[in-house]
Amino acid sequence: MKLKVIKNLIGIIVIIIIFYFMGKTLYQSWHQVPFGTLKFNFISIIFSYGFFALAVIPGVSGWKLTMESIGGNLSFRKSMWTLGASQLAKYIPGHFWAIGGRAYLCRKEGIPEIKTTLASIMEMGIWLIAGLIVFFISIPFWRGITLPKNIYFFLLFIPLGLMLLHPRVFTSIVNFGLKKLGRKERSVNLSYWGMLKILGIFVISWILQGFAFYFLILSIHSLSFDKTLSVIGIYSGAWAIGFLSFITPSGLGVREGVLTFLLKGFIPLPIAILIAFLARIWTTIFDVAFALISWRVGH
Repeated sequence: MKLKVIKNLIGIIVIIIIFYFMGKTLYQSWHQVPFGTLKFNFISIIFSYGFFALAVIPGVSGWKLTMESIGGNLSFRKSMWTLGASQLAKYIPGHFWAIGGRAYLCRKEGIPEIKTTLASIMEMGIWLIAGLIVFFISIPFWRGITLPKNIYFFLLFIPLGLMLLHPRVFTSIVNFGLKKLGRKERSVNLSYWGMLKILGIFVISWILQGFAFYFLILSIHSLSFDKTLSVIGIYSGAWAIGFLSFITPSGLGVREGVLTFLLKGFIPLPIAILIAFLARIWTTIFDVAFALISWRVGH
């Protein structure tokens, strides 16, 4: 219990520190904001949410396939409902809340909690690897951004994750844990090719989300189309690094800091900070809308 309190306290402190320095930088550089170039383009916002909505299709499909690999059969509508409704739980520190939310919803569909838990861990792992792959593939297309050397540390998560998520390795680790807990062993009916197929589906989802983020930027600031690949990679990389922070809910603060650092390479710093703040509001609105629509579709 004490460890949980300390972890939450550290998370709050990290969020406060990051937003303090971002707010301070924005205040000190406010006079540098090129207000003459700022605009609000409602059409770009529509395109932004349109691409975000398109990204849901491969996202839900990947979740459905992952559930099937563990023996939990859900229709696309039910997959959308269990995924969409549990999305809101990610705003609570610790990824287990989202997993618990999925387990609760899938139990109502007759799927044991242990199956949903295992499928959720696998799905989140593949989703994370897909985001990192998109991030590192995009780096050669970046111009004007000097990356710190230690950021390549995250590159290690790709081969490590691909190894741990191999059906044989994943099943062995899971069954070892279940045996220690006195639970029944489970099998994963998924070939390595099947896992790579899910990985490819999630890569498509990340690319669509990256396009959505590009149009979000266009809604307030001009940005040439040749920066699209950079923006796609920056968005997926910021999300992945925020996910790996663990101590903050939904990467709060960490994701904004990474977005700001990377975007400032070709967007004025104060604008980059504004976009990072705006992106948080933008995704939250979509998550709430996705949950409501999923509830309607699932019922």
